[in-house]
Amino acid sequence: MKAPSFKGLRPSSANASRVMRANKSQNTLPEIKLRRELRKLGLRSRSSNSKVVGRPDFVFRSVRVAVFCDGDFWHGRLWRVLRQQLRQRHNSAYWIAMIARNRQRDRINSKVLQQSGWHVLRFRETEIKRDAKRIAVIVEQCVRARARTLNSARRSSGTEEIGSAIPTRASRLDPPISPTEAPTFNVIGLFPSDGREESRAPIAHRR
Repeated sequence: MKAPSFKGLRPSSANASRVMRANKSQNTLPEIKLRRELRKLGLRSRSSNSKVVGRPDFVFRSVRVAVFCDGDFWHGRLWRVLRQQLRQRHNSAYWIAMIARNRQRDRINSKVLQQSGWHVLRFRETEIKRDAKRIAVIVEQCVRARARTLNSARRSSGTEEIGSAIPTRASRLDPPISPTEAPTFNVIGLFPSDGREESRAPIAHRR
């Protein structure tokens, strides 16, 4: 499938360009909120993720878990609605092509990571702002589950177990949540397998 392109297209004004430049790719408010909750649970991720495909916002390398905090606008939340809204605006071709490309890149990056043995979790900006604490618990449970699986395999092979990145205490913020409680998603993307474009539950990818 040919990637959408906005080559030759430009923002409609200098003000639009300034808005685009002002959008941070790191340390956004949702990231800060989620990082704070993860630290309360004793989880600390790598701060430099440029070598991991897609540059996840949080990386737990020892258990190969990658977490993305996707902005609602730039990653096309409720894409059918957003696309229709953009069509009513000036220079719609530019914005639609840009966001469509972002969405396709998200799918590709998730698939590449999964095929490389990573567990990928994607959360929308709206979900994190709504309940960062619960999402942090979901991440914690995923990290723990991966650690248990990998440690079991390492014990069988006589390899040293993982432990430094995983807190030993159980979380008391919420009942345990298994990654299998998240909705089932198809392998490449941001869409639930039941065909709806959005789910009230955080978006998760399972191998």
